[in-house]
Amino acid sequence: MSSWALLNAGPEEQGYGWRFPGKEHDGAASGGFEPMYLGETWLQQPHHGGAWYYSCEIDLGFCGYLRGASTVWAKDPLFGEVCLGGRCARAGEALEIIPGDGVDRRVHLIENGRRIHITLSSGRILSVRYDRTSGDVEIKYDLGGSAVPSRICCEWVCDFGSESESRLRGEAGLSGNGVCTFSRQNASGKEGTLSPYIRKEQRI
Repeated sequence: MSSWALLNAGPEEQGYGWRFPGKEHDGAASGGFEPMYLGETWLQQPHHGGAWYYSCEIDLGFCGYLRGASTVWAKDPLFGEVCLGGRCARAGEALEIIPGDGVDRRVHLIENGRRIHITLSSGRILSVRYDRTSGDVEIKYDLGGSAVPSRICCEWVCDFGSESESRLRGEAGLSGNGVCTFSRQNASGKEGTLSPYIRKEQRI
């Protein structure tokens, strides 16, 4: 997240960023931060305190966050149920996860020996509903009007780390907005397939 803290941006009335004001600097990023008021950069250039005036390879930090951002719901042995990078609501034995990590393409549910990993190649995951009784995973998605098809994947790992560990995986192509449900009712064996059911919607 440190790369985003070094982004120079702001509204017009605030000069498009207080570090380097001016529309021409809107959206520019600094490669580092100098805590000393006066000094030299590692290239022996005079430098004032604050954000650097060149970007270096800060794009690696941006790309790293965009590729790794996830919403994680976990049942922690010390803190109980926690939801990182999103919000969670419970209705009986069902959990509803609302991603809020800024990318909204990866959701992970972790408890005891069970892992559920959901990834979307493009667009946004609006919500994930996990029915702990039936095992169904319902995913609402929005592809943002893109004509490029997207793919969604759901991987279910049971008895993680034990000799009886089993993995179920389902994948489906998507277009438009809608709801995709993965069911494990018809899956069997240690390496099975989750059955996807897709319901398209004009608006969500």
